[in-house]
Amino acid sequence: MVGPNLQGYARKHGYTFVDNSALLDNSRPPAWSKIHAVQHMFAEHNCEWVLWMDADTVVMNSSITLESLIPQDRNVDLIVTPDKAFTVSSGVWLI
Repeated sequence: MVGPNLQGYARKHGYTFVDNSALLDNSRPPAWSKIHAVQHMFAEHNCEWVLWMDADTVVMNSSITLESLIPQDRNVDLIVTPDKAFTVSSGVWLI
């Protein structure tokens, strides 16, 4: 259910969708594989920005573009959001 949602969002806006599940390192806690997957995106796909979304994340408003979330300030390299407890969410972020 999640895959088609994310693929549809990427297709709608001309983004590259990549499922990096194959890069999961089972010798470590799963969260550490995020770093390796994002590094892979920068190295193999020549991305300027990478949006990480956990496998249980869906796009609720597909009219919002990623470009609208990226500030004009070129000194910003990471965009995170708080979760309900006002801590940083590691499930969705732009880098």
